[in-house]
Amino acid sequence: MDTKFRAVMMDKYELGKSIIIVAHPDDEILWFSSVMEQVNKIIICFLGSLRKPDLGPSRKAALDRYPLLNVTCLDINQSDIFGGANWINPTLTDYGIAVPNRPDSASIYRNNYFEVRQRLAQELLGVSTVFSHNPWGEYGNKEHVQIYRVVKDLQRELNFKLLFPSYFSNKSSSLMLQNIDRVGSDTIVLKTDIVLATQIKKIYQECNCWTWYNNWEWLSEDTFIREQGREDACVPLKEFEVFPLNFIQISFVSTEKRVFKNKLVPAITERLTYIIKKIVTYFRTKTN
Repeated sequence: MDTKFRAVMMDKYELGKSIIIVAHPDDEILWFSSVMEQVNKIIICFLGSLRKPDLGPSRKAALDRYPLLNVTCLDINQSDIFGGANWINPTLTDYGIAVPNRPDSASIYRNNYFEVRQRLAQELLGVSTVFSHNPWGEYGNKEHVQIYRVVKDLQRELNFKLLFPSYFSNKSSSLMLQNIDRVGSDTIVLKTDIVLATQIKKIYQECNCWTWYNNWEWLSEDTFIREQGREDACVPLKEFEVFPLNFIQISFVSTEKRVFKNKLVPAITERLTYIIKKIVTYFRTKTN
């Protein structure tokens, strides 16, 4: 990070009193590598899995080898609610996203909201800035959406600044459009720490708990968006104002099997055009 810009960041967002909050081990390096060494603490919420009993011990082994000392884990079992949401027409709830297709795991998912919120309430006392998941769960992850919901609800009580990464996918685009009013023009772009991220990725792989694509290549920059809730005194977007988004193309229909491209390709142009038109229409309506 540029020394002058880092000083501005330290002053505006008080990174010495800031925290990263993520759902799972490896989320921190995928979406937040650019600020991992600057924040005061990194909190990982979920560790184990009832459906995959080897996952928790493998993740713990990886965290024991972690090269940074500012990482802690709440050690809560994840809800294992894969495939439960309707991403074409998503519905938000008080505890995350509706999961009508997985009633067997829905109660665990709901209970996790309350446990995570209770545990984080003490951790966030006195914190100035929180970096966490975005309202649409980056590429479309239900537990990412839930962690955002927890952090946002606590923000209303504790009044910290909230920033989230700009990653989205074709799977999460509908939910992103539902939450476009949460996007403000107060954004920061930081260089990703590819060396650190790659080092930690190798540890996760060696411990058999890397859950993302093996051939994933980090983009050169992370973009973070300051939360633009109606109760926040942030700078709203102006009509036709441009803000950066990082797009991930995945396949999720029927099987939700992950196939991705992390670079823009002609095949996604039509989808992005549709999204841009929806955004423009939204702000035209808002200004009339």
